[in-house]
Amino acid sequence: MVIIFMGITVNIILPKFCYCTLLYCYVVLLQWNTIQGTSMEQAKTDLIEQLCEALLKMETISDAKAFLKDICTPKELQDLSERWNVCLLLNDKKSYRAISDETGISLTTITRVARFLKNEPYKGYQMALAKIKSSNTRRQERE
Repeated sequence: MVIIFMGITVNIILPKFCYCTLLYCYVVLLQWNTIQGTSMEQAKTDLIEQLCEALLKMETISDAKAFLKDICTPKELQDLSERWNVCLLLNDKKSYRAISDETGISLTTITRVARFLKNEPYKGYQMALAKIKSSNTRRQERE
């Protein structure tokens, strides 16, 4: 019997019953890897949900800022704030080149933000912009 395991070809001479055992072990390992992969992905999803819940619990801007400073490196926080700034500038109908010239942010980052703003199914940027606009409108009506 010839077995290819992790790219290595191995010739094995075994009694017939061993082939069945070997095949059974292979199937069990495949199933185990599938189960482990699924549970690992679910665990990642659960952690993202917990992070979102923690962000929602922040009651003030200073609370949110303190939390973000704890959980992000300075570079990660800078990257996040740059992406948000690009979102705001794109929403104001500024060109990619103007944004890059004004902020020093790469065209690659600007293009990525624009793609998520316009085309991707998550619509997170659009939801945030709409909520901020709605909040600002209510504030202006009260004044």
